[in-house]
Amino acid sequence: INKIKKSKENIILYGAGTDAEEVVEKLKSNILFIVDKDTKKHNTNFYGIPIYNIDKILEHQDIKILISPRGRVDLISQDLINMYNIKESRLISLEINKNFIDEFIKENIEEGVRKIYEWYKNEK
Repeated sequence: INKIKKSKENIILYGAGTDAEEVVEKLKSNILFIVDKDTKKHNTNFYGIPIYNIDKILEHQDIKILISPRGRVDLISQDLINMYNIKESRLISLEINKNFIDEFIKENIEEGVRKIYEWYKNEK
């Protein structure tokens, strides 16, 4: 979130549910508009930001899409890629995926073990 805020780049927010509140609170000035599957939300506002049908993202091919619903990021990403031909590089998620966690742990454990080993060698 901080990286997006500092960049001041516009984004499209996917989802106008409870998970979106946190995003809107922190990135309101970056959000161009919100898209949502729920037709009852279309042409309304969420904290002053307009909500449109998902088709609206096709008019803005160069803007990244932040997926706000947690726990469904993979499913939503696949829908956007397969049904709307959205490039995966445009999709942003606040969810930390398993691969990221595994890689983070691996890198930090290896580094920690190396430092302990170096310290141990020097103490002998």
